[in-house]
Amino acid sequence: MTLRQFSREATSGAVTSLISLVYSLSFAAMIFSGSLSAGFSQGIGALLIGTGATALVVALFSVFRFAVSASDGNASAVMATMAAAVAAEAAARGDAAAAVPRVLYLLALSTFITGVCLAVLGRMRAGRWIRFIPFPVVGGLLAAAGALTIAGAVRVMAGMPLAGLWAPGFVRTAQFSQLVLGALWAGALVAALRHLRHALALPLMLLAGLLSFHLALWLAGMSPDQARAQGWLFAMPAQVQPWWPWSLQEIGRADWSFPFRNPGEVGTLVLITMLTILINATALEVESRVDADMDRELVLQGSANMLAPLLGGLLGYLSLSRSLMNQRLGGTTRVSGIAFAIVAFVLAWAGMGLIGYLPPALLGGLLAFFGVNILQRWVMQSRHQLPRAEYAALILIFAVTVLFGFGQGLAVGIVAGCVLFAVSYSRLRVIKYALSGREFRSSHERSAADKVLLAQHGDELRIFVLQGFIFFGMADRLYRSVLREAFPAQGAKARLLVFDMKLVHGVDASAVSSFRKIAFSAHAQGARLLITGMGDAERAKWAQGGDANLRAVTHFPDLDSAVEYCEDEILRTHGAAKASAAGAMRDWLQAEVGDASEALMTVMERLTPGPGTVLCRQGEPADVMYFVERGSVAIELSLPEGGVRRLRSLGPRTLLGEMGLYRAGRRSANVVVLSESVVYALRAAALEGLERTHPHIVARFHAMVVRTMSERLEFSNTLVAALQR
Repeated sequence: MTLRQFSREATSGAVTSLISLVYSLSFAAMIFSGSLSAGFSQGIGALLIGTGATALVVALFSVFRFAVSASDGNASAVMATMAAAVAAEAAARGDAAAAVPRVLYLLALSTFITGVCLAVLGRMRAGRWIRFIPFPVVGGLLAAAGALTIAGAVRVMAGMPLAGLWAPGFVRTAQFSQLVLGALWAGALVAALRHLRHALALPLMLLAGLLSFHLALWLAGMSPDQARAQGWLFAMPAQVQPWWPWSLQEIGRADWSFPFRNPGEVGTLVLITMLTILINATALEVESRVDADMDRELVLQGSANMLAPLLGGLLGYLSLSRSLMNQRLGGTTRVSGIAFAIVAFVLAWAGMGLIGYLPPALLGGLLAFFGVNILQRWVMQSRHQLPRAEYAALILIFAVTVLFGFGQGLAVGIVAGCVLFAVSYSRLRVIKYALSGREFRSSHERSAADKVLLAQHGDELRIFVLQGFIFFGMADRLYRSVLREAFPAQGAKARLLVFDMKLVHGVDASAVSSFRKIAFSAHAQGARLLITGMGDAERAKWAQGGDANLRAVTHFPDLDSAVEYCEDEILRTHGAAKASAAGAMRDWLQAEVGDASEALMTVMERLTPGPGTVLCRQGEPADVMYFVERGSVAIELSLPEGGVRRLRSLGPRTLLGEMGLYRAGRRSANVVVLSESVVYALRAAALEGLERTHPHIVARFHAMVVRTMSERLEFSNTLVAALQR
């Protein structure tokens, strides 16, 4: 790196750190206001030290080389709520003097707890968990942080909580004038920065506002000391030292039980910190085109926040606005982040004198600006992005948090998230596919006569492919849908109901109860239930119910075997199975090609293979096709990793191998005999010889093959149409 590049990097980091001083001042003013104003200077130092410590760790180890870490408004709003609660407890005990050290130790302890939680979550690979937190919960909590930031801004500008604004005569006080000035300044920031997108826009406006304020004081003939006396500037003590946490006397005055008595507040601080880190890191990924390990970033941020309170610092984490500001000012390497951290440390120890020249109205207006931006993002924009139910949940969480606190808001958010999930999930189709026997067949290839019979009586078989987790929100809808499909008021009623559970992740008691009702209704209609794909644990759960109808359910390992069983039942019921099995090859060909059957029989080779015989192997030349007269064969695919997968099985009066024969290719699968069979082989050479001597016979044979393939294609089209319903 050249000296010029080093100077540019160091300058960008230093300028960004000076701007971060104003942020820290604003957040400290929000936390240490009212009865805690005596701790304002120590709060600023603690925030700056936390900024420096976390920024140094991020600068050294983060995947984002230009990123900086600093105090942030979302977490500061939560910390301000916690600080106000401690101050109220101290006042109730008549020990207001102890409030400031108790708040500092509370915030330091909360910072350390947050750091530990972030590191543990990162180690647990929890970075992806943000995807499972409902957007209304995130939006409601962050919107509440924006509203509380505005409330904190009012306390900074007026020097009193919101309730004090309604006191008689308030409009005639100096605090009212400061509140008006701060509100005008916030409005100017909102209006100007809506159009000005440059990185220096906010710093230059802050500088212009500060110079204009001091110019107004000079024109009014008011010195800085007089302005401090009247509250127009911050009154700072003569000697300002950063807070040091290792004083035994101060440690003894701390209230270490607060985080354990108020776990909701600390939990919300951890949650909001994690969400903000992951949201900011995701935005920096887009900006820098760098793929970040979110879990590593959580561990890094957690480690930094375990270090910060040991040095007297408070919570800091990855800052999107200041990272982008650093980048746009020229910071592209770790040097700028290190410079940012060093300047933050220097300001914490030697720059406090500058604070006495800053007006509370300008800092309060800046806080209000931050709060308005947060509300606009999470309340206004979300209104156009979310369905009404989710937006209503967001507003509910927002309102509860503002009125009652982050702990209550988080509790409502958890409940609302669960309800939204249950309602949304219950709207999903638990029945992935509802098919009849006319639309879905097993992989067992049957004769043309059997296919006609199955098509005529296919409505006797109803197949329901289920999916997801079936719980109380879906169970009753499943019951009514099955009754409507299987036993319609008009039309054929089902005799066989197949439920495929392969895609079902689990069922609750309500779902089991619905299946009992389905089984009872099926029994009343003279129908049977068959279940496929159910594990042993789920089957045991069903058996525990003691319901006779559920115990009568037949279980199959997979859908194909269940459908094949049902097809056999339909054929057996309608008396066609025996006739199909007894049909001879000559009769079959006579029905298909007429008088040409005799000539075809003369060129075919009769085979009687036993079980396990391999008629042809995958990869061999496809120079023969087979006609199954009796028995059954299977088409199996050899897998690269070893083993085989059965694709189809074929029964009497079926043919196979025709595709390979016509294409003169190689076998795409093995053909294995399953039972004692009679098979006829027609070789390519024999078919070619017959075509030369008796072309009209071969033409009839080709028509027979085309009919078979057309039937298969027609059924495939029917199945595709059914699956797209």
